[in-house]
Amino acid sequence: MKKLLTILGAVTMTTTASSTIVSCGFLNNDLAEDLAKDPSEIIEGNEIKVESIKNQTEIGEIKELQSVEEVNKYLENITIVGIRSLSAKQLSDTDVLVTINVEPNYKLEGDSSFIIYNAIVSKDESTGPTFENKFVTLVSITTHPSYKKINRRKNTESINQLLSEIKVEGIKSIEVIERKVFDAQTAIYLEHGYQLLEGEPGVEPLLYIPNAYTENPIAVEGEQAVEQIYQAQNLLMSAINTPSSDWKTIKTYSIDAYAKIEEALYLGAAAIFPNHQLNGLNEILLILRPIKNGELDNSGMTMQAIAKKALERISEVLNELEKHYGEL
Repeated sequence: MKKLLTILGAVTMTTTASSTIVSCGFLNNDLAEDLAKDPSEIIEGNEIKVESIKNQTEIGEIKELQSVEEVNKYLENITIVGIRSLSAKQLSDTDVLVTINVEPNYKLEGDSSFIIYNAIVSKDESTGPTFENKFVTLVSITTHPSYKKINRRKNTESINQLLSEIKVEGIKSIEVIERKVFDAQTAIYLEHGYQLLEGEPGVEPLLYIPNAYTENPIAVEGEQAVEQIYQAQNLLMSAINTPSSDWKTIKTYSIDAYAKIEEALYLGAAAIFPNHQLNGLNEILLILRPIKNGELDNSGMTMQAIAKKALERISEVLNELEKHYGEL
C-alpha cells in the first residue's frame, strides 16, 4: 500500500498495543489496514518526504482563513503517520510558514518547514488592520535553484554571482563577507520593514553556506599564505606604534612578523604563486633580517624604520597576492 502519508482530517484515533481504530466511517479498508501497521512497515526507512506533506489535499485547503490562529487550529486536526505536529507562523499579511515536528525514529527528507501562500485572507481598511511585520525566511533562500548551485565553487566572485540571482521579496542582496576554508559566511541585506524569521531583532542576519568553495589544496594553501601576511602586517604596525624607547617590544613584534613571512613563503610556494610574488616575500625577509639576527644596536628608532620599510613592501605584495588569489 502506498497511501503512506494520507492525512486524516479531523479524525479521532484510539490506539491499543496492537491496533489503531479510527472512529469515522469514511476510510476504506485498505487505508485502515495501513494505519494498523507498525509505522516502520508503512514508511520505508522511516523517512517522510516533505513534498508529500505539502501536496496533501487538506494542506491545499488552507486558504484565506481569518488569522494564523485559525490556521493552527486547522493544522492541529491533521494527522499524518510519523508527524507529531504542524505549526504555523505568520510571514506576511497572507502567508504562513509551517514547521514540521516528527515523531521519534522518523526523519524528514527535505526542509523542516514550508510556506503556505494566501493561507490568510487579505485585509484592507474596511476589514481591519493588516499584519504589520514582514518576514523573510531562510527556506525561501535555501530552496532557490541558484542557491543549490553553490557547491565547491572556484572563487567568491562566482558565489556572489549565484547569490545575486536569488530574488526573494524583502531581500536587497546576499553577499559573501568571509571565507572559512571551504565554507562561506554571507550577510543578508533586507529591504526596509522586513526581518529574518529565524533571526533575532537588531542582529544582522547571516547565512552560513557549507562546502561553498572547492577543496583544491592550492586554493587552501594560498588562502593560508595571505592570512600569514596579514598577521605579519598587523605585527609590524604594532612595532611602529610602540614607543621607540621600548626597543625590546619592537624587536619582538618584528621577529614574530619575520616568522609569519617565512611561513607565508613556504605556503605560497606550495600554492604555486608566481615567482615575482615569491621574490616579494623574500625581499621582506631580507629587510627584517638585521633585526632577527640581532645585528642592530638597541635603537628603537632604527628598528621602527626597518619595520616601516617592510610594511610598505608588504602592502605591495598583498595587493599582488590578493589579485592572484582571486583567480585560484
